[in-house]
Amino acid sequence: MTDFKKTLATRLQGFTQEELALLPSGYQALEHVAVLNLKPGLASRATEIGAAFIGLYPRFKTVCARTGFITGEFREPQLKVVAGEPDTEVTVVENGVKYSFDCSKLMFAKGNISERVRLASLVTDGETVVDMFAGLGYFTLPIAVKAKPKKVYSIELNPVAFNYLKRNLALNKVERTVQAINGDCSTEARKLAAQGIAADRVLMGYLPAPKEHIPAALAALEPGGALHYEGVILAGSDGRDLFADVQTAAEAAGRTAILEHLQVVKSYGPKKEHAVLDCKVS
Repeated sequence: MTDFKKTLATRLQGFTQEELALLPSGYQALEHVAVLNLKPGLASRATEIGAAFIGLYPRFKTVCARTGFITGEFREPQLKVVAGEPDTEVTVVENGVKYSFDCSKLMFAKGNISERVRLASLVTDGETVVDMFAGLGYFTLPIAVKAKPKKVYSIELNPVAFNYLKRNLALNKVERTVQAINGDCSTEARKLAAQGIAADRVLMGYLPAPKEHIPAALAALEPGGALHYEGVILAGSDGRDLFADVQTAAEAAGRTAILEHLQVVKSYGPKKEHAVLDCKVS
């Protein structure tokens, strides 16, 4: 058992050894909210576990349990409050960037922190960036706060995420740098291209890999620009199978794509990895 698991077990009465063995080995901290991954065998004991957790860590006011995987077009988390207050709206500060959101409605992957830092570090002064699938500002915010882009166009379809995106722009004082757009990513990217806006960099941060949106991303990307394309690859592979999505779309548009860098973000299940491809498209 981990130290956390052992400590939590000491606060629980009437649990069998089998149930204690199923306790989580850790938790996710989101300001005043703690999120626990509880296995199905503990579903009926969630309230007791949540109450014991707050007894151990009173700085947390709300305990949520994951009831399923992230689902749907908007990649919504499956969370349920099992103890404490019903307030699931949080503000998380990461590398000096503030993210406000409702963790019961929007995901916030701690495992992607290195990629949020990395992408912001790639942006050079004066760049125009189009962030497709912007969400609550996962990549838009660190780019706007930490880099010096000329303009960031952040496109998000989910109305809940879009409202938090706008709130986060104000929270981080970058409203003048970022134009938030509520709509379909392909439709809005093509509109930007029609207005003569040519991006130096286009971000496609969405899983599963948004293959059908690559043509619109290319329409908004100027020759020689950078395209960041996300997907899932076999662990240890060179990402060429995923890159084929970009290469095929580029050739169909009369353009050439080069895979400049493969960045593994995190494990994504047995023998799979979440990866980002840094592509140059001429």
